[in-house]
Amino acid sequence: MHLGAFFYGTVDMPDAGADGPPAHTRSYGQEDYRRVYGDLIAYAKACDALGYDSFWTAEHHFHNHGFEVVPNVLLLNAVLAQHTRRIRLGALIHVLTAWHPIHFAEDYALADVLSGGRLL
Repeated sequence: MHLGAFFYGTVDMPDAGADGPPAHTRSYGQEDYRRVYGDLIAYAKACDALGYDSFWTAEHHFHNHGFEVVPNVLLLNAVLAQHTRRIRLGALIHVLTAWHPIHFAEDYALADVLSGGRLL
């Protein structure tokens, strides 16, 4: 059996819900985004240490009001590879229409080489 962890990379929204402000009025700063990326690194390290087989994130664009804030899973996975030793790193979603095909193929190949072949 293989065990994987799936993360969307979301900003914490303690006031979310029916009584919270509308999503389109939310705005977050760089510290909020840094916290999300720091959390993803910590989660990947923990999953690696616990023996998980894979760690997955999703690409999302133009969510400046919160929610998912990972516009480049390949770059994130290259960073996560530097903080982990064996866990495989994958993308739940790539918005292929936002990528040039040659750049996507080359970037994916480079990130896979840099990760020691751990990209899914």
